[in-house]
Amino acid sequence: MTTTHPGKTEFGRSAKAMRGVGVLFVVFGLGAGLVFGRASCATSSGSGTSATKKTRDPSRGYQTLEATVVGREYEPPGSGGTSYAGDGTYYLVFEAREGEANASYRFPVTRAQYQRYVEGSHVQLSIANHDLRDIRPIR
Repeated sequence: MTTTHPGKTEFGRSAKAMRGVGVLFVVFGLGAGLVFGRASCATSSGSGTSATKKTRDPSRGYQTLEATVVGREYEPPGSGGTSYAGDGTYYLVFEAREGEANASYRFPVTRAQYQRYVEGSHVQLSIANHDLRDIRPIR
C-alpha cells in the first residue's frame, strides 16, 4: 500500500496539477476532433449547393500537342533563388498551335532532353495538369 502526503496523489503530483492535465487532454481531444471532422467534411462529395462546388478548369487535364522547339534556356546553379549545389536547371521553350492561336510553353527538362531537342525540332508533347510528362520526336 502506498502512502500519500496531504494534497498529493500517489504519483507525487498535486490534485490541482492533475486536473490541469485532464483539462488539457479534453481540450486537445476536442480540437483534434474538430480539425479532423472538418477535414472529412471538406473532402466528402455530398450534395451541396453549386456555389460550394469547385468549378472545373477546362485548361487542366491531359492533352497531346504537336509543337516546335523555339528556344533552349539554362539557369546555372544559384540563379533564381536555387542553391549552388546541383547542375542547374534546363528549359525548353515550345510553340504549338491551339485552334486559331499559337501558344508558347516553357517547361523544365532533363539535361538529356535539353541536348537531344535542338531549336527547330518537331515534337509531340504530352501535358498533364500543366506539367510536361513526355516529349517524343515527330519524323
